[in-house]
Amino acid sequence: MASSEQLKALLQSHLEKDDDRFMSIALQVAAHEARSGHGKLAQELRDLVTVAKKKSSADKNAPISIAKGVQDDSGLLFASQPKNRLVDLIAKDDLKVRLERLVREQKFMTKLKTHGLSPRRKVLLVGPPGTGKTFTASILAGELDYPLFQV
Repeated sequence: MASSEQLKALLQSHLEKDDDRFMSIALQVAAHEARSGHGKLAQELRDLVTVAKKKSSADKNAPISIAKGVQDDSGLLFASQPKNRLVDLIAKDDLKVRLERLVREQKFMTKLKTHGLSPRRKVLLVGPPGTGKTFTASILAGELDYPLFQV
């Protein structure tokens, strides 16, 4: 049986989400069990660690989903998946036309590229606070189904 120190270390590494340390301690427990004459249990533990390591490396290569309302630990970055649309924007017609063109360029990016053209890659929204820059960015993100990152 694993020592009390090993059990505490296993739980602590799990709480800290330290997978490498958790796997290392699990292998130490397996070695301890092998020395105690519990060869079958030791092999089962090693097999579980091997499977977990393979799964962990596969998960690290998987795309990361940006869930609605994710905020980093420092509070400086906020990511969301806006659902706002151009119809929600109250603005002059010429501005709406320019934003619609920008959205069309992004939606038909592959078609533009087949004709040797490329869509805009940057947009600069300027104005004093409260004029709707962030709201406009959320509308563009919502129309294109992109995440919105706010710093």
